[in-house]
Amino acid sequence: PSGDKIVNYRIISSPIKDKEGKVIAAIEMVEEITERKKAEEALRESEERYKALFQGAAEGIIVADAETRRFKYANPAVCRILGYTEEELKGLGVHDIHPEGDLEYVISEFESQARGEKTLSPALPCLRKDGTIIYVDINTAKVLIDGKECNVGFFTDITERKKAEEELLFKSTLLEAQSETSIDGILLVDGEGKSILFNKRFGQMWNIPQKILDTRDDEKMIQYVLDQLKDPNRFLEKVTYLYAHKNEKSRDEIQFKDGKVFDRYSSPLIDSNGKHYGRIWYFSDITERKRAEKRLAKVNECFLSFGADPVENIQLLTAMCGEQLEASCAMYNHLEDGMLCSTGCWNVPSDYKLADKAEGHICFDVIQKGKDDIFIVRNLPETIYFHTDPNVAAYGLKTYIGKAVKCHGKYVGSACVVYKDDIELSRDDERLLEIVASAIGVEEERKQTEDALQRVRDELEIRVQQRTAELDKTNKELLKEVADRKEAENQLAEKWIFFRTVLDNLPDHIYAKDIKSRFTLCNLALCRAVGAKHPDELLGKTDFDLFSHEQAERLFNEEQNLIKTSPPLLDHEEQLKCEKRFREVCKCKDKEGKIEWLLTTKVPLRNKDGEIIGIVGIGRYITEDKKAQQQLLAHSGLPARQLFRHLTV
Repeated sequence: PSGDKIVNYRIISSPIKDKEGKVIAAIEMVEEITERKKAEEALRESEERYKALFQGAAEGIIVADAETRRFKYANPAVCRILGYTEEELKGLGVHDIHPEGDLEYVISEFESQARGEKTLSPALPCLRKDGTIIYVDINTAKVLIDGKECNVGFFTDITERKKAEEELLFKSTLLEAQSETSIDGILLVDGEGKSILFNKRFGQMWNIPQKILDTRDDEKMIQYVLDQLKDPNRFLEKVTYLYAHKNEKSRDEIQFKDGKVFDRYSSPLIDSNGKHYGRIWYFSDITERKRAEKRLAKVNECFLSFGADPVENIQLLTAMCGEQLEASCAMYNHLEDGMLCSTGCWNVPSDYKLADKAEGHICFDVIQKGKDDIFIVRNLPETIYFHTDPNVAAYGLKTYIGKAVKCHGKYVGSACVVYKDDIELSRDDERLLEIVASAIGVEEERKQTEDALQRVRDELEIRVQQRTAELDKTNKELLKEVADRKEAENQLAEKWIFFRTVLDNLPDHIYAKDIKSRFTLCNLALCRAVGAKHPDELLGKTDFDLFSHEQAERLFNEEQNLIKTSPPLLDHEEQLKCEKRFREVCKCKDKEGKIEWLLTTKVPLRNKDGEIIGIVGIGRYITEDKKAQQQLLAHSGLPARQLFRHLTV
């Protein structure tokens, strides 16, 4: 030491030996190494700092031999990026951490960096240990280590950034594709009114020259389109208002002088944080839609005006079709007894024939072909119809468009429009013609049905008249028959009164019975005999209700035998014990009753078919006569029966 200064020496000592190998002295060499020790300490400190930076760096660092491309050192960050340990990486080289398909490009980049031609190789693909591919930016620096040139590579993992960039690129590409393939015109302006983006459709819809579009000046574009609008002031007011009210949305319709109609929609461009970037405009051409809505309203108006007459309805349909399709003329022609008749006409010339022979007319061919397709004939003067259809030449027609009309499954007519110019119908126009033809078909069916019903009504009217005449005749005959029957009934009533008068004034018992021996008729004499006040009291009764069971049974059997065998019982004498209720009638004074004689005649009662339906009987009491007969027999030798008959006659 010299004062406070420390001096470092290097001492080298070497022994001296004699011939026998014995150390007899020493030689020492002393070298001051203070400065060298300082340099070594500084180097050690530098290495420590380098190691700390190397190990603690956020970027991945790999040191590679510029010649062999083998890795010499790797820090922890690059180990995490690539998924290897430091020892594993030291056994690898450049070709091991990149996809095989990209090696040629990667090596060319490595060599360029080794030559000092470039320092940054962006977005290089790297192959991780697990086989996944990541992307890194590699910045390099050339260093000399152990006498060999090396590339120190600084790896920055940009995989997520690259994905975000690719996603953004995809979204941008998709947005651009959507805007360019959209049927709407799209305009995007920033907060200063400068166009950021617009698609081709936008320029086409507004007919804006490309030189104005290229300026991307919204004000110039607006000024150019104003002359096309019906109400430019209203258009400007809306634009000015929306630019002043950045957060408002808007939707309205723009009317053009040439009849076009645009649907305009505008919305502010605001991100999720509420930052305002500008405004987007969408323009849709709704001309056809508005036209279709207007046409639909006309069709509905036509249908709602239908009345009860199918012919008038067909006329309304024809007129509506001609007006909506802007035709020169419109007709509905149908076949009737070989003639082509026009049921519906619109805007036809005053000398137009409403009925003509069908042959040669275009409508006739439409009906004959019987197809559901629209039938179109253009350049009529150059077709055969110029010579066969008299209307073509007479009225200078150039285009015919027709649709066959079907009624009850058969083609019966043609709904058509004709033009003096060459016309091309849109699909919507064709659909309208199809609707009209279909509606006319319905009205034709109604007409035919009503005509058929009218014929039926006429036939029924005739039949009703005939039937009424027949009924009138029959009624008169019935009235006469009723009158005759009434007269006959009156006569019969008179005869019945006469018959009843005679019947009730005869002293004999007269009666009629049914096949069960029940009384169906009797006179007053029989009523008095059995104690009844009126003949109706005996109706339905039998002898069992009047006599003893024994006598009634005998009479019942007698009558039933008569009904079954049908021989009449004539002048039959029989005895009846006088019942108590008969004593006064029989003038019997015996309290116990006595035997009375009765002369009875019973014959079968037949209907018009000869069938026996009962009996008719006549009887009288002959007790006194029997007494007189007995007295006569006492004085005469005649047989008793002959004598009785003689007396009674």
